Amino acid sequence: MDPSLQTYVTDTEGNLLSIAEVRQRLLDGLPVRAAPGINSNGELLADGGRGYLHDYMAKNLFRISIPLFSIPAYEMCPRKTRIYVELLPDGYNPRKVPFHEITGTYSSVIYTTDDRQFWSAPDIR
Repeated sequence: MDPSLQTYVTDTEGNLLSIAEVRQRLLDGLPVRAAPGINSNGELLADGGRGYLHDYMAKNLFRISIPLFSIPAYEMCPRKTRIYVELLPDGYNPRKVPFHEITGTYSSVIYTTDDRQFWSAPDIR
């Protein structure tokens, strides 16, 4: 669901897709569709959302990072204690353009290409 553009993403049958499903379909070259009426600032997008899905969303779903620990005010923790897990596509080398060097937001990153593990519920103790 994307409230800013008043849209959601479906497969060709009209079934709602999760973020993980949209990402995987884009990686696999399978079709995805934005809901009819997708708009930007009240103006309907002429391409029916193709640019939104294949340019804007694709770049946002290429690399996804999450905090390793879910605690209040995680971003306020000392930088050296913040650890993130980053989901990458198979074959992508994060060493060429480390995300944390671009953003400067954290010092420790665990990289994975295992999307099932990345999207699984956390182990709560």
